[in-house]
Amino acid sequence: IFNKLNTYKRNDYIIQRIHSFFLGIGATSFIFWFFTVLTNGKNSFYPLFELFIVAFLFIKHKGTRIKLLPLNNIKVFTSKNIITLILFSLIFAYIYFYSSILPNGTCDAFYMFNYKAKYLAYKEPEMWYGIFSQHLADFHPDYPLFLSCTIARLFIYSGGYNDISPAIFTIIIAFSVFLLLYLYLYQLKNWYFSIVALCVLSASEKFVFYSVWQCSDIPFALYILIASYELILWFKDSNSEKSLPLIALFFSSVALWMKNEGTVFFILFIALTILYETKKHISFKNILKSGIVLLPSFFAILIIRLIYTESNDLMANISANLNGFCELYRYEYLLLYVYYFIYRNIWLIVIPLFFFRKNVSDKYVDIRLLLLIPCFAHLAYFSIYFITPYEFYWFINDSFNRIMQHYIPLLLFLSLLLFSPEKLLNKNK
Repeated sequence: IFNKLNTYKRNDYIIQRIHSFFLGIGATSFIFWFFTVLTNGKNSFYPLFELFIVAFLFIKHKGTRIKLLPLNNIKVFTSKNIITLILFSLIFAYIYFYSSILPNGTCDAFYMFNYKAKYLAYKEPEMWYGIFSQHLADFHPDYPLFLSCTIARLFIYSGGYNDISPAIFTIIIAFSVFLLLYLYLYQLKNWYFSIVALCVLSASEKFVFYSVWQCSDIPFALYILIASYELILWFKDSNSEKSLPLIALFFSSVALWMKNEGTVFFILFIALTILYETKKHISFKNILKSGIVLLPSFFAILIIRLIYTESNDLMANISANLNGFCELYRYEYLLLYVYYFIYRNIWLIVIPLFFFRKNVSDKYVDIRLLLLIPCFAHLAYFSIYFITPYEFYWFINDSFNRIMQHYIPLLLFLSLLLFSPEKLLNKNK
């Protein structure tokens, strides 16, 4: 499926294999949800259904040649490879250590994701309606169900509820953020920048700690990162109308199926994609054709919102809450927290400041527009959290944490990709 969606030239074989894995995770999350709705929760038959799909795809595409990693003339025991291996070993040990501290995640993970996954994996039909029941009213019944469907699928395949499945999946996701960040910069920049990315992101104890909470924030960050990388590849492809950003759009739609905050990212991502499609003179017909990959996410969200739940609790009375902008104490608290955030995370702010200088690589100058996505997303987060009547102080704190979890990998990737040390050195000379 990944090869069928791929419409632009590339030579990143390892990255393609990893992306195809996460494309499969997203696709099977949709399939599991639709199967649950259509069979009214008879999910004990789901493995047979999935086996049928695999058999069908195998027969249909039998003989399709898939490019694997060319292993000829590769030197394994080089100093760079040894340093990289040591760094990744330490990062994995770091993630595993924090995971052992929180083997069951946090309370959000339990009630909002793993608890719902239990209902979805229950052997008795109709039990899955429990994810929309009143006793979960405080834990957002309207939330998209990517993580719950994925964990429920693992429960079914492993024979029932267990603590290991969500923990292993969380470790894989957290480690993949580091791995893909390294591979992206290695592919598009060089080895030194990719090592810097590993060191800087692993230095953020909060990011690593949040990554094992078993919430959907780090998977969300991962799919944002993947979608952005795929969009960059499409930006650089010169094949005009024959090249459509299908893979990038699909990953952005999975982000929509992952969190309510995904709506903000999705809208901004689609707007930027359409802007570039117009710039590339892609026909309106092809623009609509590229939007086909968004339909599974739209249908999955609509089923929840139109049939099973009411509107989001934070957004239900949005017009009545606008007077929050007129309350002075909110601004005082916000300024204090901004000061605290900058003081504790100054390194996260200094690196992206290179964007706003003229030390931008000519090769990637057009990609600066991607910076608008985290900027506008942060503005939307603050605006929504700022006026909420529900525990305002906690939500302001939470909004800053969301920024770190969702967009720090992307900002780090873009900052190192765009930064041109050659220009800086020439200026100094």
